[in-house]
Parts: sequence; C-alpha cells; structure tokens
Amino acid sequence: MKRRWSTLACVLLGALFAGGQEVPNPSFELGEGDVVTGWTLSAPPGAVVTDAHSGQRAIAVTGDGESANHWLSDPIDFNPGGLYAISYWAKSVAAGGT
Repeated sequence: MKRRWSTLACVLLGALFAGGQEVPNPSFELGEGDVVTGWTLSAPPGAVVTDAHSGQRAIAVTGDGESANHWLSDPIDFNPGGLYAISYWAKSVAAGGT
C-alpha cells in the first residue's frame, strides 16, 4: 500500500469568513501534541507536524488513494447565497497516486 503525506499548512489562512467569523484556529497553532483546538481528525492516520509553511504547526493525513480520512473544523455558520473564499497550502511528501 503506497502512502502519501499531504500536509495542509495554514488551511484557509483566515480567508474563509462566515458572517464575519473566520474558521476556528486557521493556523493550527492552538492545541498540544496531536490535538488541534477547533479541529477533529475523522480517522487515523493523521497528525500534527512541525514542517509548516508558516508558524509552528500544520495538520497532516496519510492516504492510499481510497481512504477518506480528513480534518474537520468545528461548525461554521454559512449564509445562503453567501460568497466564500478558501485558500491553503498543501505539500505532498511522495509523488504518485491517481
């Protein structure tokens, strides 16, 4: 099984706003160890890593192309018909995949 790491550094970077509120803890700096305040890992494997694009922490998941593990933020209120922007940095440690 081929595994790839995707490191999402500073997901959303505060660029996703819902009713004037940004995504909770968009830089992942709050929390200790593999706990990220405002975020939950859906299923292993995943971790908090230190090779962030900026700051000290980033979140990571490992997948085989068929698994669907992901990090999920605490609920965000969206307005129907609202316009939202999302921005993030991603890093792949291994090449390949489909």
